[in-house]
Amino acid sequence: MVVAAVVLIVGIAVLVTGVTGLRARLPRNRFIGVRTPATMRDDEAFALGNQVAAPGTTASGAVLALTGASTPLLGSALVLVIGLVGGVGLLLAGGLGYAVLSYPAFLLLTRGSWQAALFGLLMLVLCHAPILGTTTATLPALFPAQVRGTGVAVGYNASFAVFGGTAPLLATSLVEGSGNLLAPAAYLAGAGLLSAIPVVATPESARSPLPAADGGSLPGPCTASSDTDSTEEHEC
Repeated sequence: MVVAAVVLIVGIAVLVTGVTGLRARLPRNRFIGVRTPATMRDDEAFALGNQVAAPGTTASGAVLALTGASTPLLGSALVLVIGLVGGVGLLLAGGLGYAVLSYPAFLLLTRGSWQAALFGLLMLVLCHAPILGTTTATLPALFPAQVRGTGVAVGYNASFAVFGGTAPLLATSLVEGSGNLLAPAAYLAGAGLLSAIPVVATPESARSPLPAADGGSLPGPCTASSDTDSTEEHEC
């Protein structure tokens, strides 16, 4: 709830900044808005720079605000969906969603209006939400208990650094090399298609308890401990 509240507050702040910049009423300052040497030259340049950037800023703020406001409800809904289709199914849906929706999303992002940018970002959020919501639950089941913490930490952070860290550079290079603002969409679509290969090979663990270090199983949704410290199985 605290994280959701922080995201909501930040989203509202970014949204207000974008709307103010869109109306050319954002005063020149050193804290918010587009602050480059060119825009900080004078008030007119600052107003123009922030007016140009306003569609993306406004859409980003709206998405952040919606995310923060809906997180408590979406979290419960996501748990229910995982129980129905499994974590692997949601990961596959997210990857294929990127393959299908990346191009139309980038097409909207480059239209120049905050309404189009908002819908473009929401399309990308629709693809990313099932991946982000299930990754942390799926990864631990891939490792034995003795190395589970290390495996998840190294696997997640190393891949995030290699692919996430280089994504802005690669996207910029694709745009500069092709002269096409939609070029990064091909990268996202290709990554989404390639992700289907390891996801399909991943065993489903949504309805199974994690194995413990002693060879047993950690308590899961279908087990409960009785007063005599014995484990009784219950129907799911």
